[in-house]
Amino acid sequence: MNRIYFYFGFAIISIFLLSGCKSENKPATDENNNSSQVENTAVTPPTNTQPEKKAEPKPPSRAELLEAKIHNVVKAFNSRDEQALNNMTSPDLGFWLMCRPGVFDVCRRKDKITFQLSDPDYIRILDFKIVPELKFEAIPTYDCGMEEWTKVGLYCDTSFTDDILSRTATNLKSFQNAQISDSEMDNLKNVDETSLRVVLHDGAEGELVFYLTEYRSRWYLTILDQVSSDCGS
Repeated sequence: MNRIYFYFGFAIISIFLLSGCKSENKPATDENNNSSQVENTAVTPPTNTQPEKKAEPKPPSRAELLEAKIHNVVKAFNSRDEQALNNMTSPDLGFWLMCRPGVFDVCRRKDKITFQLSDPDYIRILDFKIVPELKFEAIPTYDCGMEEWTKVGLYCDTSFTDDILSRTATNLKSFQNAQISDSEMDNLKNVDETSLRVVLHDGAEGELVFYLTEYRSRWYLTILDQVSSDCGS
């Protein structure tokens, strides 16, 4: 009987000790889980939900605008597109036709550009081939002795300005008693000073000489030169 009591007491004590160990281990497990959650939260990188901003395109530069306008003028003259050419002129600046009806060169302001033969000052342009490459360098000149241009291609010299309008007007006042007011002369000088000369020679007989003037950050067609290669007078 004493042995039975001994085993019964030993079993009770063992159950008590086991339950105590389980209760002590349980908080430790919870603490480890919490520590693991804290660590995982700490290393998670923040998520950027804002969309990336696209870079805005840069506006064309002054040189790019000039080059585009030169090619547009060449194409419009080549196709005899009167509407396109007139849209590239400015009422404030005017469009001037350089021609030689007699001995002297004449600059005539035109209300519009036309290729109609009924206009006494219609545009006379020989057929020419479009030159795709534009070179910004010294422009060619016409050699009356050789009867040819000094270079072939499409050229514009941004460092060169001409006085073709004011020089022609001065000659007309001096030798033809042309009535040109001081204000008009000032306007011609202003156009000269803000204009660039463009020369195209396609290597055959085709040629085109015109001027573009910068006005309020835009380029306008202002002068068509039909006298530079005319060595008849």
